[in-house]
Amino acid sequence: MILLATMALLLTLNLDKFTRGGASFKARSTEAEHELGRIRELQEGYRSAHGTYASSLDSLGFRTMPDAVFRYFIVHADSFTFEARAEALRDFDGDGTLEVWRIDHTGRITCERKD
Repeated sequence: MILLATMALLLTLNLDKFTRGGASFKARSTEAEHELGRIRELQEGYRSAHGTYASSLDSLGFRTMPDAVFRYFIVHADSFTFEARAEALRDFDGDGTLEVWRIDHTGRITCERKD
């Protein structure tokens, strides 16, 4: 009986650790990739109309989901290139590091810093 209780406790602790680090990362990465992809699509439309990439998300009419776990912003934009970033709103694993994703005008999305 004590053995079963101990095993259940260990399983619960490991499951919690997996959920915070594994499955949650997949959900977060899906949000970041999707939203950054949206920003790129909006940027390409803006560039077609104005001859340059937008320097702000407001210019693109971009709005995040109410339950977003990242904040999004344009780092750089000119007539030929742009870079946008997604920065986590909180430290998911408590190590003092925030997760950061980026996209550029080529559409390449990368995770610069995994939390």
